[in-house]
Amino acid sequence: MPTTLWPVSVKAVLFDHERRVLLAKNDRNEWELPGGRLEPGESIEDCVCREVREETGLSCTVTAPLRPFVFEVIAGRRVVILPFACAVTQWIPLVLSNEHAELGFFSLTELCAIPLPIAYHPAIIEAGARSE
Repeated sequence: MPTTLWPVSVKAVLFDHERRVLLAKNDRNEWELPGGRLEPGESIEDCVCREVREETGLSCTVTAPLRPFVFEVIAGRRVVILPFACAVTQWIPLVLSNEHAELGFFSLTELCAIPLPIAYHPAIIEAGARSE
């Protein structure tokens, strides 16, 4: 029986004081949650916070795991996504990394009007419900 191995990516769901979610625009011109892959010896929680810091300049803490899902990034390329609700520990101006073209905060009602893969919506909604 053939074995299929899929990469794993952690993602952070962060809301600002106006209950808008932080998203980053990738090289496919889509908005996505900040995050990335684990480094050797790194805990999942440390990875989430490192990726947020590298991609946005913000420091955060993981507050809860969210429902994982499989996402087809491009045709035939699937990734296991481990999303986490997070809280910013210190608000500073956002710092854009070279991994993204833009950073922005979006209200839940704006999500359907931007190029955000539908696969991210449940994690964002679940994190928003937890933060109420």
